[in-house]
Amino acid sequence: MIKSRGFQLESTGDDASEVLSEAVEFGKLINLGHKDSLMLRLLTEETMSMLRTLTGEVKCELTFIEEDGVVSINLETDTLMDANKRAELLAASKSGKNAFSKGIMGKVREAFEVAFTLPAGVDISNYCTPAMMMGVPYECESEQVMDTLYWSLSTYKKNVEEKGEDSESWDELEKSIVSNIADDVQVGIRGEHVAMAVIYKLRGK
Repeated sequence: MIKSRGFQLESTGDDASEVLSEAVEFGKLINLGHKDSLMLRLLTEETMSMLRTLTGEVKCELTFIEEDGVVSINLETDTLMDANKRAELLAASKSGKNAFSKGIMGKVREAFEVAFTLPAGVDISNYCTPAMMMGVPYECESEQVMDTLYWSLSTYKKNVEEKGEDSESWDELEKSIVSNIADDVQVGIRGEHVAMAVIYKLRGK
């Protein structure tokens, strides 16, 4: 396993360029070809964009990991946002909801936020919108990187296909950079941290 240094980030910060530079350097370290290097950079850009839409001030650590031909962009936080404070922030907007709640990365953002506002041991389905719940797995598989998995893009895709969701759901999947590049996005608990992993299987040169 090859792991990058950890970046200490804040959702209100301005350090995207540094992280993007690290994505390029990490690609060189693990000898990525041009296409894989480009895909890693695009996924990093999407991850940083999602971080900037989190409600309030959230402190995270971001790392890149390569193992057995799979690269993951890992975002972890142990910062707990008071659920009442989050509700107040959302209510303060004109629409009463976060402006970035739409789209695939909007669902990822919602899953990530919900995960670190939950009391320990509760059923996440009691706190999620129906659209986000489309991505909650029926069961966790052994190869998944989370100790407890709350949401995954691969399951969301499967559920959209099986349930014949409306055209908006299909359009979101088709237009999403992450949906078309990443092999999965997982949100859950890793150790004592709420974590998100953007998973990309290397294609080669």
